[in-house]
This record gives sequence, structure tokens and C-alpha cells, in this order.
Amino acid sequence: MDAITNLRYPAERVLFELPSAAPQLDLAIVADESNVVILGEAKRDPRALERYVRAC
Repeated sequence: MDAITNLRYPAERVLFELPSAAPQLDLAIVADESNVVILGEAKRDPRALERYVRAC
């Protein structure tokens, strides 16, 4: 929500739980030019995120 309220991205360009055709991440923010500017993945345990980053 910080991306919408503080960074002023339009709500319709902040996508949560991406569709199956997209990379399996939790968040994407799309710029006016329709390119993805931010991708995000949420994990409860920081070690899970570290394993995910190493696998990429």
C-alpha cells in the first residue's frame, strides 16, 4: 500500500498475486509505459527469501 499512498503509483498499476502466465511473484508495479518497474516476493521467514534469491 505504500507504493500507492506514498510513492503515488496508481492503484490499477499495482498488481498483487500475479496471474499464472506471469512470474510467480507476489507484487508487480507497472509504469505508465506498461513496463514492470518493481517486482516483489513476500516471505514470512527471511531465510526462505534468501533461498529464493540464490535459486534465481
